[in-house]
Amino acid sequence: MKHQVSAKGKFSGGFDISAFGGLQEAKERPKPGWISIEIITDTIEAAKKPSVAAIDGLALGGGLEVAMACNARLSTATAQLGLPELQLGIIPGFGGTQRLPRLVGLPKALEMML
Repeated sequence: MKHQVSAKGKFSGGFDISAFGGLQEAKERPKPGWISIEIITDTIEAAKKPSVAAIDGLALGGGLEVAMACNARLSTATAQLGLPELQLGIIPGFGGTQRLPRLVGLPKALEMML
């Protein structure tokens, strides 16, 4: 069984929003070897072996999307989960708007996004 495990109390805080500025101003280019979260989540979801996300600390945005693509998720009582992109006026991508309501129901999903 494959495991995605938290390190040092943090699963994944998601995307660094400050990177948008450099990319939009053409000051920065995506670094070679970077892989889209969509490719990662689709690969995890389609894998033949089961996967489990062990969440401690933050699992926000893309980090939560990776966890949702796994077959199962375990978390500590202090874990913080959410898709905070809407607070920035960005619709959560990579399937988060589809996976989250299926996993926790629509009312809870809306609470986690808003």
